[in-house]
Amino acid sequence: MHLGPSFLKACAFVLAASFSLANTVQAAEGSKLDAVLKRGNLVVGTGSTNAPWHFQGADGKLQGFDIDIGRIIAKGLFNDPSKVEFVVQSSDARIPNLLTDKVDISCQFITVTASRAQQVAFTLPYYREGVALLLPANSKYKEIDDLKAAGDGVTVAVLQNVYAEELVHQALP
Repeated sequence: MHLGPSFLKACAFVLAASFSLANTVQAAEGSKLDAVLKRGNLVVGTGSTNAPWHFQGADGKLQGFDIDIGRIIAKGLFNDPSKVEFVVQSSDARIPNLLTDKVDISCQFITVTASRAQQVAFTLPYYREGVALLLPANSKYKEIDDLKAAGDGVTVAVLQNVYAEELVHQALP
């Protein structure tokens, strides 16, 4: 994967922001960045089941965009992209692992919410996705207002995303 200077600068900014926003307990004891540099490697929490973001290749090794980001950050810190340890974690473990120092950072998709932002610091997102409704081309529903008018006569399916489900409930009460 070829990455241009702008992308690398953006990653450096993300790294700097993530370490500069360490919690106040760590500030009293020294920064997270100091601890990582002293240890000599970066511990990154990530997933392993969502290609192209993070997945296990045929060789059993983690691959994907999130893995590349972790290696880029390690290269920026230690001039060596191999100075990174990946910890496979479930989506439920992302915040607890950060709060208990099991990982230094998490490179795994997460929706930024107010309640989560009270627990951990977020960098600028490196990826954004939207939510859209998909209907068959021959559906009698042509616009969101048609779905609203149908009321309880409409069934909407959401793929394992509690925040997308909340958005659907807001849009189609």
